[in-house]
Amino acid sequence: MSDDTSPVWTPLPHGPRWQVTEGAPSASEAGLWLAADRLADPAGAELSDLLERERTGSGHRTGHATALTLIAVYAGWVTAAAVLHWALYDEVPDMQSGNVLVRPATHGIGGVRVRRARLLLPRTGRSSLF
Repeated sequence: MSDDTSPVWTPLPHGPRWQVTEGAPSASEAGLWLAADRLADPAGAELSDLLERERTGSGHRTGHATALTLIAVYAGWVTAAAVLHWALYDEVPDMQSGNVLVRPATHGIGGVRVRRARLLLPRTGRSSLF
């Protein structure tokens, strides 16, 4: 679990899909970013917006195909960034949904930000988070 005592994480670019930006977006860009924890609300405007952009950008004809592609895109941007950092540095960045913002693109996700760049701490009695 992460808290105010968690070590700071310095996001390092490892290619365009594994680049994570730190901090809140500028005022001019704030409306372009969606809170990842809001994507869990099936009736939420954030999820609807992201799904519609994916459907339009990819040309999918069914909601099922659109949702599967969006899940894969999210995993490719957010989850893969955490796993790659862990594999390279043996540290787990806080990519929990409450700390993540995503920027919709014409096709899926065009960027990832973390509100606070910090590492998750291992739970007591465990040597690793994964």
